[in-house]
Amino acid sequence: MKKVLLVVALSVLFGGTWALSDTGPPNTGTVKVNTPGMIVTVKLPKPEGAKKAPEVPIPYGKEASLPQGKYEITDVQLYKPDAQRRIWYLHAISDLGKLKTLEVASGQAATVEGGEKLKIKTRLVVTNEKPTTLRVGSAPPPAATPATMQKVVTVYLDYVGLSGEHYGPKALVGQAPIQQRPIIRIRDEEEKVLAEGEYHYGSKGYGGFG
Repeated sequence: MKKVLLVVALSVLFGGTWALSDTGPPNTGTVKVNTPGMIVTVKLPKPEGAKKAPEVPIPYGKEASLPQGKYEITDVQLYKPDAQRRIWYLHAISDLGKLKTLEVASGQAATVEGGEKLKIKTRLVVTNEKPTTLRVGSAPPPAATPATMQKVVTVYLDYVGLSGEHYGPKALVGQAPIQQRPIIRIRDEEEKVLAEGEYHYGSKGYGGFG
């Protein structure tokens, strides 16, 4: 059922539902996504009396006609099918880089680009972890000293697109996260593997390895 719903959703998406004519009313411009496999969601002005501002997704290969002005981009996604025709997604997180806003000029065509080739950005945070005991009813652990503390390294991963937009490392296949975890390897200058382990995702799509 999920596969059927996904196919229907993609058929609606690429069927031109959101694509408007090349020529719009006066004081309008067009917006086109030039990156294959990218969907950009643009926040429109809130109509009077409405509870929230409407948002319009613009997929690759389609043009949308919008009134001139400055718009906020609220969401960016990348998608790509594999050999089994499954659709893989990467979802942008809070930092959208140059894709944060969009300027539409009257009579002009605004283009949106990003995505591949993606760069992997890593950030390491080293903390000390006190020794603990896991046995119920056992004596409390001895007072922690620098010698008994273990260093914990947390690795944060982002995929960065051409416009500086950051995608979370958790890929989706259809609407479900992939089950296989990435492997992290730490190497020295001579390419010798010092440590390796599976990447563990946190609640926000990042985590450590072990």
